[in-house]
Amino acid sequence: MKTKVQLNVPNILTLLRFFMVPFAVWCALKNRMILGFIIYLAACATDVLDGYIARRYNQVSDAGKLLDPLADKVMIIAMVITFTVMRLYTLAMLIIILAKELLMIIGALFLFKRDVVVQANWAGKSAALLTHVSIGLAFLSFFYKSAYYYVMIVAIAATLISLAQYAYIYFFKVNKPGNGETASKTD
Repeated sequence: MKTKVQLNVPNILTLLRFFMVPFAVWCALKNRMILGFIIYLAACATDVLDGYIARRYNQVSDAGKLLDPLADKVMIIAMVITFTVMRLYTLAMLIIILAKELLMIIGALFLFKRDVVVQANWAGKSAALLTHVSIGLAFLSFFYKSAYYYVMIVAIAATLISLAQYAYIYFFKVNKPGNGETASKTD
């Protein structure tokens, strides 16, 4: 499958999200947490908006199906690493989130080359939402103290369930001999 990036509104919003990552990291490292939170919130808003526009105006593209979840994963990985360096998250949290996100990226690219795009499941969406909430709360940790930490624990539980579901889908459904390899979008 060849993928050409179409410069439609949803894909531009996704690319904008990639550009927001270093600014959010910089804000956190410079202790400009309110500005970082605003940038992070804007990135999350572009994620919701690009998906809505793509579906509503029939602008869904193969590039968007690949780039949209990749932008989310890059933001999550960057922020979890940043907050681990800042000692807001533990190294164990970082390892679990990093392993899951990297496995999802590698798996999605592998399946994408086989013309399979894995559809998001409820556990994956829940894990992503909880992870985003935890990161948002970490930006506001001066106010919410350790709420971000406990939300991340729940997010990690959902992450592990999600990973198990994706593994099951691949090994027992998509990779099954004679299967038509159907699916749609990553987490």
